[in-house]
Amino acid sequence: MSALVRPGLPIVATAGAVGLIQVVGTVGAANNQPDRRPLDTLAVALVLAGPTALLGLRRAPLAVLATAFAIVAAYLGRGYAYGPVVVSAGVALVSAVQVVDRRRVWLVTALGLAAVTAGHALAPGERLTWWKPLAVAGWIGLLLAGAELVRARRTELRQTAVAAEQERQRRAGEVRLRVAQELHDTLAHTISLINVQASVALHLLDEQPEAGCGPRWSCCETVTAPPPPLPPASTTSTTWCGASRPPGWQSATAASRHLTGGSRPHRCSSPPTGSCRRR
Repeated sequence: MSALVRPGLPIVATAGAVGLIQVVGTVGAANNQPDRRPLDTLAVALVLAGPTALLGLRRAPLAVLATAFAIVAAYLGRGYAYGPVVVSAGVALVSAVQVVDRRRVWLVTALGLAAVTAGHALAPGERLTWWKPLAVAGWIGLLLAGAELVRARRTELRQTAVAAEQERQRRAGEVRLRVAQELHDTLAHTISLINVQASVALHLLDEQPEAGCGPRWSCCETVTAPPPPLPPASTTSTTWCGASRPPGWQSATAASRHLTGGSRPHRCSSPPTGSCRRR
């Protein structure tokens, strides 16, 4: 929609303002032009018809533009005083340029200019001179040029807003990608560190069971009750502290020993005398 008729400025308010300007201006112009035909009921109806037609700008801008030019042609054809009756046609022209293909607008404008010139020529007692149609054409040309400038400016602002939104989305995507990469690297490093530490711990427990005596293991405690029978194992395993080692523990032990450089921790001062169990 045009700068004159946009969502922030209701069409009803625009039509009311244009109607007030046309009525007041036309009455004042008629008092200063006694040689023109005096205003009557039809003149007032034509003056108010233009602003009323503006109410349909959003639905049919071309039809409103054609109607506005027809009203101006009928007003001038009746020989009424010159005045701001053309304001509604100017508003319709500027609004149509913003939302309709310019070739169609220019075509309707040319036909409207021809109708206005013909109506002015057919007015009773009117002598048609060359400068009056030229003045009307110049006025319409200025309106068209101003409307095109407004349309170009609005298009530029719209493209700038679209480019800014695309840039914002691109930056947001880069931030999300960087956070995802950092999170992936952190998790991978933590999991690798846990794997290495678990392998070293398994190596230490395999080489020196008494080194596991600590907060998580209770050593040298005599178990009075007989331990429950172990389930039959399908593969050969070695027992320690009443538990069975899973198959493949020798390879994990060798890998842990390689990672720790073959170092051995400090041994307990006395060997355990009973079974160990986890707290």
